[in-house]
Amino acid sequence: MAVRLNAAADYLSSTTAAPTTADHTAMFWFRINTDRNATGIVALISNSGGTEYWSPYVTTDGTTLRSNQSGNTTAVQALTAGTWYHLAVVRTGTTNLIYIDGALDTTHGPVANADFTPAIIYLASNTAEYVDGDFAYLKTFNAALTAAQVAQEVNTARPVSLDVVRGWYPMLAGGAGEW
Repeated sequence: MAVRLNAAADYLSSTTAAPTTADHTAMFWFRINTDRNATGIVALISNSGGTEYWSPYVTTDGTTLRSNQSGNTTAVQALTAGTWYHLAVVRTGTTNLIYIDGALDTTHGPVANADFTPAIIYLASNTAEYVDGDFAYLKTFNAALTAAQVAQEVNTARPVSLDVVRGWYPMLAGGAGEW
């Protein structure tokens, strides 16, 4: 089960789900349902003024995943429409570590040490560009998880690192109160 967001101006946003510390981790499962051959935002984590943010997005070909840290972009990997991926970003110091399916894919930095308080997190949009995709099991943490912790979290629906968990949202078909 998952929440379906179909690129028709629908998205999810929350201030209570967003990390509230400079070093943090956010992760979720997602799949692109259709290759729209258009740019689309997979997620966005931003400070309250939008001056510091991290956003994974697909490029104009509709399937190439990139990471955008406040305007500084880097390639992540090509996606296949219809395939589920686990995406995690670990922000530690001045570096973002991007994990796909529990394995480190790329590092992205240097980035500013902005405080993300208060912050907002969006899934499937930045309110201007959208993706047609399914999302499930959003987890956020107020700490930079280790590679071993990220790998452990990939294989569980519920958070394992409970001492630093910020939010957990299973998103099982968009039930009331889940988001």
